Formats: sequence, C-alpha cells, structure tokens
Amino acid sequence: MAQEPDRKQNRAENGDPHLAADTASSMQEVQQDLLACMAQTYFETDLNGRLTRFNDYVCRFHGRTSDELRSMSYRDFIPTDQAQAVAEAFQRVFQTGIPSPILEYEVIRKDGSAVTAQTVVALRRDASGTPVGFCGISRDVTASKQIQRALHHSEESHRAILEAAPYSIAIMRCSDWTYVLVNQVFCQRTGYSKEEAIGRTSSELNLYNNPRDRGRFFETFHRDGQVDRLEITFQSKEGRPLENLVSARPIRFNGEDCILSISTNISDIKNAQRALQESEASYRTILQAAPYSITILRMSDGRYVEVNEAFCLRLGYRPEESIGRTVNELHLFENSGDLKRLLEVFGKQERVDNMEIAFRTRNGTITTSLVSARPIQYKGEACILFITSNIDALKETQRALEESEARFRAVF
Repeated sequence: MAQEPDRKQNRAENGDPHLAADTASSMQEVQQDLLACMAQTYFETDLNGRLTRFNDYVCRFHGRTSDELRSMSYRDFIPTDQAQAVAEAFQRVFQTGIPSPILEYEVIRKDGSAVTAQTVVALRRDASGTPVGFCGISRDVTASKQIQRALHHSEESHRAILEAAPYSIAIMRCSDWTYVLVNQVFCQRTGYSKEEAIGRTSSELNLYNNPRDRGRFFETFHRDGQVDRLEITFQSKEGRPLENLVSARPIRFNGEDCILSISTNISDIKNAQRALQESEASYRTILQAAPYSITILRMSDGRYVEVNEAFCLRLGYRPEESIGRTVNELHLFENSGDLKRLLEVFGKQERVDNMEIAFRTRNGTITTSLVSARPIQYKGEACILFITSNIDALKETQRALEESEARFRAVF
C-alpha cells in the first residue's frame, strides 16, 4: 500500500512561499529562545554601531530598558577616551571580516556607575553576503577586575609590610624547601643578597649553626602544622652566630604551598641574659655584704621577692620565711599608719627618702629605721627597692643627750 506523500515535503519541493515564511518565523523563535537563555550579553548593531537587537542581559548590564537602549550607539555609553579604540576595532572587523580579539572597555550605566566589559565582535552579512552590521558577545568582568586590583594592591601592601618589618622574613616552597622570597632584614642579618638566597635552601646556604636545629624546626612544623617561638641559632655568611626566635605558618604563595617564616633577633637579649647571669653572683655578693637592710617588693601584690642578710639579722626572719610574704603577713610595721604614709609618699613622688619608721622584729622588739625607696624592674617585673638604715643607736644617743641636758638644766 502506497504511503501518502508528506505535505511539507511537497510544499518545499514546489517552492511554497508560505513554507519559507513559516521556516523563517520558526528560526527567529529559536534564536529568541537561545538569546533569552544566554548567560552573557548578545547584541547586534547596524554599520554605524547603533543597537538593533539584544537580549535581556544587555538591559541588566546597562541598567536601561530595551526601549532606552534601542538605537543607542556604543559612543553613548563608552567613555570618550575608550570609544575611539572601540571604533577602530569595529573598523578592522569591517575591513577584514575577521572577528575582533577580546576588547576591554568600561560601560557607563544609566545610574552613572561604571562596569567593565570584555567583548568579541564579528561582522553580520545578509543573504547576499553584503555587510549589514555587527554582532557581539560581552561578559561583565567588573568583579574579577576589582579582585585583580585588590590582589595587586594587597600584594603591594604585603610587600611593603614585609620590607618594612624589623624581622627577618622568608618564604620557602614546600615541594623543595627553596626560598622563593626573603626581605631586606633577612639579607642584612645573614649577609646573603636576595639573588643569592632565592632558589636555594637553608642547607645550601649553611644557615643553621647546628644542623639538628633544622631537623627540630621541620619536625615541629610537620607535627603541629606551625612553629611558635622556637629558639634557633643560625649563622651568617661569615659564620657569625645569630640567635633567633622563629615562628612559621603554612601559606599559599603564587599558587604554591609554602612556609612563611618570621625570625626575631634575640642576640642582644641573650647577651644581656648572659651578662646578668655572670653579674648576678657579684650583685648578690654586694647585696648580702651591704650593712643596710635591703629588700625588693613586687608592686603587683606587695610580696617580698628578695631580702638580704642584714634584713634577716635585724628582724629575725630567715629568707625562706620572708620571700613570698607581705609586710602585713609578717606584722613588720609597729604603726599601721606608717605603712599608709610610706605608700602615699611613694605613690605621689615615686620615691621615698629617709622616712623614719618603727618596725617590729619577730620576737616583738621595736626597732627604728630610716627608709628610702625607689621603683625598679626586677626579673621583668615592676618592683620597689627598699634600703633601710637602722638608727636605734642614734635614737638611744639622742635620748641619752636629752636626759643629760635635762639633768644639766636641773643643776644650773
């Protein structure tokens, strides 16, 4: 049984003009659907650059309605200083028929704000091949440009901070432990230039005074994921020891896993500590040999942190009974008002000079002294240094003289 011929096929074979119109209409509908679905701006212009067709993304990008955009030229929304370059690009496309490279320019929206577009333009031709205009696809790159500018600004700021920092700062690549960045302080302390250091490892530069310290550094980093205030002695290019406190953190630098290392020079502190340790024996000898009662009280809690032998002999307390306790706990002041007066004068003048005060010894005997005080730093804490001179003999002599004078006056 013969099949009935396809009616559309017969109409097409017979050149039915209605079928051609239907096909063109269907194609336009498909194009409209495609344009509506595009997540980028699509536009068409005439040969003068005036918009003739575009999708909804163009309206959103420009902040204008389709009626406002229709027949607008690119010169109406591109800054003058950039419009000429865009016009030249359109002209090259017209002359060569080759789509443009990516054009980047700013678009001034209806509200006056500027957005950045990247666009590719091609020539449009009619059925006979005659140029009738241009078509293009644009994308909004405003956010990415802002990020690029922020990153560039951030990188400049970071480099400025890195160079201005008073610490030795270096960045090592995790894959091979080579230095990829060092700051000026690193160079000044180690004696290596940036060119000598970057691309080499700490082992190649022989930076560790004790190779075991390098192992200790990496062992700590791998175990804890960071390093905090690790005391390490490096050595300079000339072999000079460099005592440092080293901290390190993992970072991403130029797209690679790296370690940021910050080293604080503590050579001066260590030298001072050694000098203090060496002088402490001498200092204690002087303190213990002094004929005056010398004590040091911590300001934060008023407790004794140091007493000398003269203090112990005069008041009857051993050092271990005094250190860590307060004057109130030891009941040293005969008159509590004297303690208040002493603290008031010290608080106002930050010193006390030869204040007469009566103290009570461990066995209850009253002894009189002249007290002087000064603020000091002792073992890193704010303290008060007291020097007390016993005047019992002087007071006794004064009383004897007063009694003698009284007897003399009674006779004469």
